[in-house]
Amino acid sequence: MGIIINNVDIGSLPATNTNDNTRTNYTLIQVLNGAINALSNNTFTSESTDYTASAGDVVEVTTAANAVNITLPLAPLVGGTVSVTKVDNGSGQINILGNGKLINEDTEDVIKFQFTFVSYRYNGTNWIKI
Repeated sequence: MGIIINNVDIGSLPATNTNDNTRTNYTLIQVLNGAINALSNNTFTSESTDYTASAGDVVEVTTAANAVNITLPLAPLVGGTVSVTKVDNGSGQINILGNGKLINEDTEDVIKFQFTFVSYRYNGTNWIKI
């Protein structure tokens, strides 16, 4: 038996692990007027080196003393999101690269401080910080 909402079994939420980092997939759901809707399929990943994100990724980054580049997806769907957080207090920064698209009218964004959490949403043309 999976997760039960309004007496409906909506199944189990999958989780997978890889050797180089931890990836956990989950689906956000909404129950509205008895209807069950999947809102997004997100993947949590931990990175300490350059990484190209996929839409739906939630990326936890450890920088230590080095800069780490997180590149946003090349061809995301409108409304696609990527979230990034710096989990350590190392001196390295996270460079968020737009992959040919602007991020709030700039080519990149920077995260410098521990526990900073930023989400980016694709509007069909560019990435917007939300």
